[in-house]
Amino acid sequence: MAARYFLDRHYTRFAFVGEPHGLYWSLERGKGFKETVEQAGGECFMYCKLTYDEQHDWAVEQPRMRRWLKSLPKPIALFAAMDGRGSQILDACMAENISVPDEIAVLGVDNDELICEATFPTMSSMQTTGERNGFLIAEHLDQLMRGKRLKKRIFEGGASHVITRRSTDATMIPDAQIARALEFIWREGGHQPIHVPDVVEKIGSSRRHAEMRFKTITGRTILEEILRVRLERVCTLLCDTNLSISEITYKCGFERESYLARLFKLRFDCTMSTYRSRMNNRM
Repeated sequence: MAARYFLDRHYTRFAFVGEPHGLYWSLERGKGFKETVEQAGGECFMYCKLTYDEQHDWAVEQPRMRRWLKSLPKPIALFAAMDGRGSQILDACMAENISVPDEIAVLGVDNDELICEATFPTMSSMQTTGERNGFLIAEHLDQLMRGKRLKKRIFEGGASHVITRRSTDATMIPDAQIARALEFIWREGGHQPIHVPDVVEKIGSSRRHAEMRFKTITGRTILEEILRVRLERVCTLLCDTNLSISEITYKCGFERESYLARLFKLRFDCTMSTYRSRMNNRM
């Protein structure tokens, strides 16, 4: 998911920084990220193993981190194994006068708002299912302790979606007008109704020429990109809120629930209610 997130922003260079002690889950995240970006033709730089002292003291490790970040080719998209690590990376970037997100875009994991909203710039992060899983496991355990006979149940963990903040609010498209149009769609498209003419205005040319340039550079039509962003917002609201389908339809800029339902089924091969149920079971 992290790799696809950055690939959609047209990055070609990537980096991964794992948890300091090299724990299994961190290694797996790095491996999956590297394999996915390389399969897409990207180049991935992996942060090195640390000494014992560096593993246990950020003050000892920080000079190495600063040198490594400074040495990376820019611009580059960096995935940190957890939010705490992402915060350290942002501190090191600030110390080296590395611009975020223009030179290095940083994405963390867990969406810990106490961390993500306190960094400079604020840090994008992947929303994970741990908190919801903890609630479901505690509920299951409570019933067992009350003497109920329950079937064995597996609670799967993972990530549900990305929360975008300032640390990744950029695109690596060299065409400044198309990049501005994309950022407009990403910033506004999931929260209010925008239409193709609104995007064409940002590009500043005839509609036909704007649509041709947009499709050539991004691989999608303007309408396809608007709908992709809106559907991402729909998924977020299905996962994170108890809003009704009709309320989500309105909030994401769709005029008719039936139209959204048809688009959603084509994209995800299931209904919105089924998607919400699946994600709640995962979470």
